[in-house]
Amino acid sequence: MKNKHMLMAVALILLLSPKILSQEETHSVVTVETYEKVLTLIFPRDEMNALGSGWGFVTILRYMPSFEPESQIVIVGREEKTRVTEYKSLERNIYSKLNELYARTGRNDPAELAKLIPVSKREFYVPNTQGVRWRRNLIERVSLALKAKKFEFAPRSLMVREDGTNYELWDTSVSGDVHYSPTGNTVRYRRYPGKAALEYWMKLVQREVRNHK
Repeated sequence: MKNKHMLMAVALILLLSPKILSQEETHSVVTVETYEKVLTLIFPRDEMNALGSGWGFVTILRYMPSFEPESQIVIVGREEKTRVTEYKSLERNIYSKLNELYARTGRNDPAELAKLIPVSKREFYVPNTQGVRWRRNLIERVSLALKAKKFEFAPRSLMVREDGTNYELWDTSVSGDVHYSPTGNTVRYRRYPGKAALEYWMKLVQREVRNHK
C-alpha cells in the first residue's frame, strides 16, 4: 500500500511539473538592458548633440521609480532663454508593464515594446534667470558629489536610490560632459557624501517643472 501511494505521488508531481514550469516562465522578466533601451526610445536624448546649434548647455534628468511612472526632463539653455521638455509615461510604471507584456507575449524587442508605451510630452520656456539658477545648483551639487573618498579607480557613475527611485543624469556644455548612472558598484558609490544633495536637486527640479503652468 505504501508503494502504491508513493507511485501516485510521483505521478502527480510529473503531471503538475509542466504547469509549474509554465508558471515560472510566465513570471520571467525583461532584462535591464531591454528596459534601458525602451527608455532611450521613448525618452529621447537627441538634444545632447544640440550644442552646435547655439545652445550653451543640455541637462537631461531621468527618474525611474520602483512603482510610479518613469519620466524625463530635458533642459536646454543659452544666454537668452531656457527650454524645458518633460516626458512622462501616461499609464504606470514602464518596467512593470514590460514584464507583463513579456510574460504574456514573450516579446523582448525594445523597438516593438516601445510602441506599446504611451508617453506625454510637454515643452515650455522659462526665464534665463531660472535656467541659470538650475545650472548653478547643478554645478554645486556635482562638485560636492565629486568630493568622494579616494578609491583605486576613478568613479564614472553614481548610484542614487535612497527612496526607491533610480536617478540618471546627463549634462553637456562647453566645459565637458557629465553622466551619473544608477549602474555600478552599489557599495562603492553609496559612500559619496554628495549623493543626497544631488538627489535633492533632481527632486526639486522635477517638482518645479511639474508645477509650471
